Amino acid sequence: MQKIKQVSFVLRLLFTAAFIALPVYVMTYWISGGHPFGVQFPIAVFGYDGPNLPPVSTLTTSLKTLGFFINLIPVAFYMTILGLLIHLFKLYEKSEIFTKNNVKTIRNIGFAMLLNKAVCPFFGFLLSYTLTQSNPPGYRFAYLGISIQDISIMVIAVLIILISWIMAEAYKLQEEQQYTV
Repeated sequence: MQKIKQVSFVLRLLFTAAFIALPVYVMTYWISGGHPFGVQFPIAVFGYDGPNLPPVSTLTTSLKTLGFFINLIPVAFYMTILGLLIHLFKLYEKSEIFTKNNVKTIRNIGFAMLLNKAVCPFFGFLLSYTLTQSNPPGYRFAYLGISIQDISIMVIAVLIILISWIMAEAYKLQEEQQYTV
């Protein structure tokens, strides 16, 4: 059990660091013109996997600001998932492995993942539509699509929800047996 507590502590720290770093990274991305790690390391917009968007450095300040706020849609979901993971590993640190709270947290992680990927196409639509508005006619677009990666994550999310349901049923059985003489 001590090993579980130690690993849970380390994972909780990693998820906490990611929870803090993610919004800082996204804000830095938009402020730096799409080069948070320097011009030699160009990267794509966080959470977007559609056709190429115009370079962030060529966008007006108002479009960058809109892009940042639209980009907060997937960031909010990822921060919710990270917050739930932090909570889950706090429970593990307290040796709460098969508890009602644990099952609820795992179920909520699954639902947050599922909802994130269900909203993902609309985020891509909003972002692509907004950032290509300054393009000349014929070069503007609105991308509405779903990737195989999105579908895979949705399947994993459904499996997580199913596992949490099985764990809830096992918890109920354990409670019933505990009071049986």
